[in-house]
Amino acid sequence: MEITFLGTGGADWPNEPSKGFFRHHASILVNGKILVDPGPGIFEYANSLPGVDLSGLSAVFLTHTHPDHWSKETLESLVSKAKGPITLYFHAGARPNLCIGPTKKLILKPLRRGQTVTVEGTSWLNLEANHICNHGERGSHYIVSDGNS
Repeated sequence: MEITFLGTGGADWPNEPSKGFFRHHASILVNGKILVDPGPGIFEYANSLPGVDLSGLSAVFLTHTHPDHWSKETLESLVSKAKGPITLYFHAGARPNLCIGPTKKLILKPLRRGQTVTVEGTSWLNLEANHICNHGERGSHYIVSDGNS
């Protein structure tokens, strides 16, 4: 499994990706096809790394809807630039906070706790995080496997 970090967290740090400082938002790209957390700034991060092309995304997993992890505008931009449809996976409790509906190029897939889905040869298990979000939403942790380890 190939994991590319597009930011490494620490929302209290300054956001200066143009200066090579990548701590503000946290997002990862798995196997070049699956994005975790479409937060703001990911395009700057992706454009600074050779070989990263977000137009080939097939899926996005959302951990929670805090603004450092979720940006409706970022998701809309990803969808508009995508070569094919993108499936957005999220815990069902996050649905009221998404403010976005399905389109021909965006498929919404709410997940239950303990549910596993297979995407692009990887397995994703949705578990509850102890992170309280908007309107009682709880964050998600994902256990990801490609079957090789």
